[in-house]
Formats: sequence, C-alpha cells, structure tokens
Amino acid sequence: MILEPIVRHARLKWLVLGVITFALATWLYFGHFLDDIHPSKLSIVKAKSNGSELQSAMGLPWPAAPNHLWTLLQPMLDDNAPNANKPSKNYDVGSPYFDQIEVDKPFEDGLSMPSTDVLKMRDLHTKFVANMSQKLPSYFPTQKAPKRGIVTVAGGYHFPIFFVSLRMLRRTGTNLPIEVFLPTEDDYEPEMCEEILPQYNAKCITLTSVFNSGDGTHKPAKGIVKFQYKIFSILFSSFEEVLFLDSDSFPLQNPDPLFDSAPFKETGMITWPDIWAISTSPIYYLISNQPPPRISERASMESGQIMVSKKRHHQTLVLSSYYNYHGPDLYYDLLCQGGNGIGDKETFHPAATALGLPLYAVGEAVKTVGHAKTTPPKHYVFAMIQYDPLEDYERTKHGKVVEKARPFFLHANTPKWNPKNVLDTVAPYMLTKDIFMEDAPAYQVPEENVAEIPGVESQMWEEAIWVGCELEDKFKDFAEKLPGICSRLREYFDGVLKHRPDFANSTESLSPNTTEPARRISRRFVG
Repeated sequence: MILEPIVRHARLKWLVLGVITFALATWLYFGHFLDDIHPSKLSIVKAKSNGSELQSAMGLPWPAAPNHLWTLLQPMLDDNAPNANKPSKNYDVGSPYFDQIEVDKPFEDGLSMPSTDVLKMRDLHTKFVANMSQKLPSYFPTQKAPKRGIVTVAGGYHFPIFFVSLRMLRRTGTNLPIEVFLPTEDDYEPEMCEEILPQYNAKCITLTSVFNSGDGTHKPAKGIVKFQYKIFSILFSSFEEVLFLDSDSFPLQNPDPLFDSAPFKETGMITWPDIWAISTSPIYYLISNQPPPRISERASMESGQIMVSKKRHHQTLVLSSYYNYHGPDLYYDLLCQGGNGIGDKETFHPAATALGLPLYAVGEAVKTVGHAKTTPPKHYVFAMIQYDPLEDYERTKHGKVVEKARPFFLHANTPKWNPKNVLDTVAPYMLTKDIFMEDAPAYQVPEENVAEIPGVESQMWEEAIWVGCELEDKFKDFAEKLPGICSRLREYFDGVLKHRPDFANSTESLSPNTTEPARRISRRFVG
C-alpha cells in the first residue's frame, strides 16, 4: 500500500516524458516536411486519385498554380491529339437565325469524315476525359487570391478597347479585381500594366509566362492564337469564380450580385445566347458520346461573356481547352460547321453536357442594335444586348411576373470601339455614318431595342473620349494615329450626341471635355 503512490508517480512521470518526446519528434519531422512545402519553395503536395499518385496544386500560390496546371495539362493535350484530317465540306449549312428555327428541325450535317477517323477521335476523346480524373488534381483555390473576379484578354489593338470597357464596368460601382491576360510579352506595356491599371484594381498577366514556365519542356506543340486565348485565361486566372468578358463587352449593371444569384449557385455556370441557331455537326456527338439536343432547345452560345465556377466546372474547362487546343484543326469545324461566330463560342456548353454537368443558359433572346440599311435584315448589327440572368431565371423557373429581363451587357463587337479609328470605316462598316453618309449615332434601329438602353451610347462615347484624350500618348497602338485622336472624338460627340435627349438619361452625365470622370473613378480605386 505504501508503494502504490510511488508507482503512480513513476507512471505519470514516464507518461509525461513520453508525450513530450512524441511532440518533439512530431515537431522535428513535420517542421522539416512543412518547410519543404513552404510556398516560397513552390514544392508539390502529393495526392491520390483513382489509385494513381498525382501531383496536386493544392493551394499553391501565384504563379505556381497555373504553371503547375500547365505542366500536367500540356502532355495530355498533345498525347491525345486527334491526328485526323479536317472534315470534308459537302455543303454550306449556313447560319439560320434561332428565332426562325422549326421546333423539330433535325441537325444538318454538311461535313463528312472517314469512319476510321471518327472512331479514332472518339477513342481519344474518351481517353482524354478519363485522363482528367487520373492525371489532373481536383481544383483547389490559389493561395491568397480573391475568390471572385473578372477575366479578359487584351493587348495590342484590343488594349484601348478594353480600357473603354473597364471604365464602363467601374461606372456600375463594382470593385471586383480584374486579371487582364496578354497573349505575349510584346503585348506587355509597362506604364499601362504597372502604373495605370492598378488604379482600377486590375493587373496584367502574359499567357506566354505560363506556357513557357518551368524548364521549357512544356511549350505548346502548336501555336495558340485568337479564340484559344479565352479558355486558357480562365483556367490560369487566380479566381475560383470567374466572370469572363471580351474586351468589347460593356457591362451596363453591377455584376457583383450575379455571383450570389440562384442560377449561378445552382449550376456554377451561366451562358448567354447568340442570334444564331446551333450548327454543330452530328459527328461531334458521336465523338463525345452524347445524344444531340433538339436544335430548338437553345440558341448557339455567344461567348462575349461567360460566368463559371472553376471548383464546380474545372473538368468542363479542361475539356473545353481540349476542344480549343485542337480547334483550328478539327473541333471548330465540327462544332460550328463554318457558321457565323466559328471559334471558341461552342466549346463550353458541349463540354459541360458531355460530362453531365449542369449550367444555366439565359433564355431571354439577344437583341441587336445598329444602323438602318436597304437590304434584309434591315440593319447592320453593331452590338448585341444581353440580359440579366437572375431576372430571366425568376421568370422562367418560378413563373414570376417579370415582363422582360433588364439589359445587362452590351457586346459592341462590330466594329470595335478602339478610339483611334472608331470614326473610320472598319471592316467594312462605318459606325458613325448613316445611309446618307452623314454623321449619326451608332445605335439607331430597331427603335424598340435602342429604347432599352437609353443613354448607354453617350456613356460609351464619354469613356472612349476619356481614353482617347487622357491616354492618347500612352498606348503603343495609338502611336501611328498621333496626334488628333482626342480632337476628332470630341468634335464628333459635340456635333452628334452631346445635345441628344437620351444624353440626359446617362447614369453619370459628365462632360467629355473634362477629366473629372477619370479623377473621380481613379480616386475610388487608388490604394
């Protein structure tokens, strides 16, 4: 009985020593391990998926996350290259308007491919989809990056156009961060990227810095140009939830609420419609192992704006990158058959449906505005009005009495709103001349459509004038037009738009002959 307290004391002492020893050993081991995966060393955490040991970019900091993703994705894209001949064109399927499509109209197939090529492409498509689970990690947010943001592609001729869109965006009141992807190092303009854009909570990223990262062994096997930039900018952006905007897609409303809207929360992806019907070849549906939809089910996609949750649609975006990477060779033809808007536009929606993932396609039909002309369809299409997905959702999903969703974006895609030549003939349209070759507003008809966006054209000219005047000597693209950009824009505005009734309806009616809009907006975002 005398020894019992002594024994208990000895046991307690050894227990305490054991706990301390274990804690010390654990600290030494994991302290070394954690030092190995410290962000500054850009090491990789190992994970397992489907029995395969993977390198996972779990929470890697920028720029390690996109660089690492590319080192995994590039071999998959090249190893699963279709290596088939371009399909033969039997006849032109045209570009029918969606609102003129018969309900039960079948898909037209103006293309043909040897059955051996179709089967080979189907096998490689199946293999690529399997590789996404076996060789790519699940999506993990980039360390210390904002969850939500806006992504665009600019540079060169498109840099000034984007800046007009940027200022239109900031007029809506949003302070969402923006990542501006530039195709090459030559597109990087130090003063713009390092001094001016940061005032607008925006920064530049060059795509080549990702493609050429690491030891140089993962460069694309083929050139990546034009339409292909979009998907890779979304994939490589640091944001988990992305609103992608073409450089010429002008926001009319604050986009912040869209990220918390029901259609986005429920599906993780929102798309907007084009004026054209789907013109996908039935061959594509054989290759992707999915039944074709009814051609009257939805319009083709207009990809000037797209919202996507990378967490929910990571694989959608990866499969879309496969379609785009091999787009100029094969998939662009299969997905559009040469129809209007051929390019990346039909690579997102089919990728999601091929994987059985949900999305919300805005049902409110796109409306167009432009100039009158003497031949059908009665006006030149200079811009497309896209509508609020939340109001569209409330009306279509819950039957709420919403007469019409409000305009949300104006995609001013033809011609481009580059201040240096927006007053000139641009491929081959004259934005500011009517059919009598007199100076006139750009958006005149159809009158019922123009009435939906009162004051918007004046706002766009205000911002185009600010860009053309305040940044006249900043953009490399302006060099060949100096001097005179500013004075020409002001002269047109004062003569044509300044005293129009709808100018008074502008949401921020500030004189274009002052830099006050710039100072007011810049102060909001400096620091």
